[in-house]
Amino acid sequence: MTRINGLVLRSSLCAAAFGATLAVGSSAMAHSIEPEQRLECGQGIYSDDGRSYFGLQNDGNLILSRGGRSMWTSNTRGLNIRYGLMQGDGNFVLFDHHNRARWSTGTFGHPGAYLNLLDDGNVFLYGARETLWSSYTEQANVSCGDVITLRPGGMLYPGHHLYTGDRGYSLGLLNEGGLCLHGRGGRSLWSTGAFNRPIQYATMLNDGNFVVIDRFGQDVWSTGTAGYPDAYLEVGCNGNAAIYNPGRPIWSLNRGSWMNGWNRGW
Repeated sequence: MTRINGLVLRSSLCAAAFGATLAVGSSAMAHSIEPEQRLECGQGIYSDDGRSYFGLQNDGNLILSRGGRSMWTSNTRGLNIRYGLMQGDGNFVLFDHHNRARWSTGTFGHPGAYLNLLDDGNVFLYGARETLWSSYTEQANVSCGDVITLRPGGMLYPGHHLYTGDRGYSLGLLNEGGLCLHGRGGRSLWSTGAFNRPIQYATMLNDGNFVVIDRFGQDVWSTGTAGYPDAYLEVGCNGNAAIYNPGRPIWSLNRGSWMNGWNRGW
């Protein structure tokens, strides 16, 4: 394992291919990714206590783990990802070998923003005055009673909402058909937007895919997580929605981001 200006290369293959492709500022710290800094395959950062790791795997998946346990993933495995870049405009982006953006935090418009990995297992993207994005993965010292859980066969109908135990967060299917996640005080945290077609229901399928179905029986949106028959959807006490295959997350919704796992059927 090799450290380069605070970044960690976990793969000798990537270290050998390092060359001049990695642009790392001299001010980089072991727990942060600064503006214009690149994250190559096999490279990552550690929290100050050394227990949390945030890095780009050789298979193109951006992962967050704590104590060896997977906490979050970008779900970009197999998309031919070459590197990640903390852009000067505030957006952290994963690019493939054709320099096409395949995943991002959606935080452009905030020059000088940077990513920071904390000891509690959360990754935050900070702007000058506010938090712009977070993995929202660690729920330590947060309690809301029951979390929202939708297991295989569970359904949401238009106008139906599910709530955490303290009613701090809700996941619902609006009458106009869009999925939405609301936080405390009814603040909108995320939405698919309206589908502009009559929606019948949303359901957690037995194959692990969470889908929205229109009245003609067609999928109009899904998480793209088929192939995990024991998977279930959960909204935790921190407001993060994720689909878990027992033992690890396979899809995660992070406020202010888009992920390649989201699929629209039109």
